[in-house]
Amino acid sequence: MNPEQIKEVLSKHLSWIRGEGGEFADLRHADLSGANLRHANLSGADLSGADLNGADLNGALTDDLCFQISRIGSENRMTTWNATKDIIWCGCFKGTMQEWIEKIQKTYEVGNKHRDAYLAAVLYFQTLAKIYGDTK
Repeated sequence: MNPEQIKEVLSKHLSWIRGEGGEFADLRHADLSGANLRHANLSGADLSGADLNGADLNGALTDDLCFQISRIGSENRMTTWNATKDIIWCGCFKGTMQEWIEKIQKTYEVGNKHRDAYLAAVLYFQTLAKIYGDTK
């Protein structure tokens, strides 16, 4: 989706949230990579399968518990974890937290700095999820 399309969808979604007509944001499988979703109200939006890699979710409101970490791994990309739905996006990888851990362990040897950074991110995400709410 281009920035104008995203803005339009979010505007209609906000009207829907406020009970002023509009329509809920159906963003299933949308390419939102790199999108500016800063301070967007995504409550009730369907983001199933959406590509949020590199999206700016700072201050965004959502029903789901989501966390991001930037500049990590061999490509210094953004990694996003939707803890509520247990979906993680990291570069071209998308899967559950357990699948991501297995991929990290399979891809990088013990002592590799990228492996260590990713496993630190796993611990960071899991710790925040325990602090901020229930997850699967």
